[in-house]
Amino acid sequence: MNYRPVEGWGRLPEGWSYVEATSVAVDAKDNVYVFNRGEHPVIVFDREGKFLRSWGEGVFRRAHGITIGPDGTLCSPTICTTPCGSSRPRASSC
Repeated sequence: MNYRPVEGWGRLPEGWSYVEATSVAVDAKDNVYVFNRGEHPVIVFDREGKFLRSWGEGVFRRAHGITIGPDGTLCSPTICTTPCGSSRPRASSC
């Protein structure tokens, strides 16, 4: 596979910024999850880079990594969630 940067992809809401983005995961619907150490730990975009939502505020102290399993479960070293198809995944223990 060949990857290339897309200038301007992933525009954040005004006043938001990435802080040490540590990993990226893509779900079965091609939504892109950016895990970062900022105020909004999980930032979700559609495949075109349109901001969809964020979550994880107050859940993560320090982002490390994120992955999405074949069943849509989103996992990091500290949490697992309900399948990504839900409107706002809830953290639970792995």
